[in-house]
Amino acid sequence: MSKRRKMNTLLEVCLAAAGGDLQAIPKAAKVCEFILEWAVATKALGRTPGIDEFGKWWKGSEKHQRTAYRRLEMFRELFPAESTPERFAALLLENEEAIELSPLVRVAV
Repeated sequence: MSKRRKMNTLLEVCLAAAGGDLQAIPKAAKVCEFILEWAVATKALGRTPGIDEFGKWWKGSEKHQRTAYRRLEMFRELFPAESTPERFAALLLENEEAIELSPLVRVAV
């Protein structure tokens, strides 16, 4: 009997939900990124945003709303029982170091 390893990371959970094969990696990575961005927005706003507020806050423009809705749709394809990434974001925010941005990401280029 082989023991299955417990999934520990958000990316592993997203990859499993996307199908778990090589072709699932791009979709899993995009959904993982969306969940992390949702957690960052939740932390910055001090509350859970709605999708319209998230789109405006994250991209700084109303014209990027379609992108937020497309990403929410992709998230729901992987996690149909979830309406938003709120539950995942809350789990990440319990361990705030999980979403701390690297100094390399915070430096303008």
